[in-house]
Amino acid sequence: MEEKKIKKEPERLCMACRKKYLKKDLIRVVKEKSGKIYIDEIKKAHGRGAYLCYNEKCLEILKKKRGLERNFKCYVESDIYLKLEENIKKI
Repeated sequence: MEEKKIKKEPERLCMACRKKYLKKDLIRVVKEKSGKIYIDEIKKAHGRGAYLCYNEKCLEILKKKRGLERNFKCYVESDIYLKLEENIKKI
């Protein structure tokens, strides 16, 4: 009998708390080659991705340490942080 391989779900690190979570349980922020930065709702957009868990404390850490700016190596507008806050409060 052949054993069926169980497909592992991808895990990613939260930028703030550095804990591993399933990819589907995180918020994904993307920077496209054009420089556009936005929240990727479907989690499949092309570009550099950064992940954040649904924790308000992690968002505060991210803001304080300028995690998105360091990850994407460019200026990130404050409206991205506001959108992240809205997403976290929805859950």
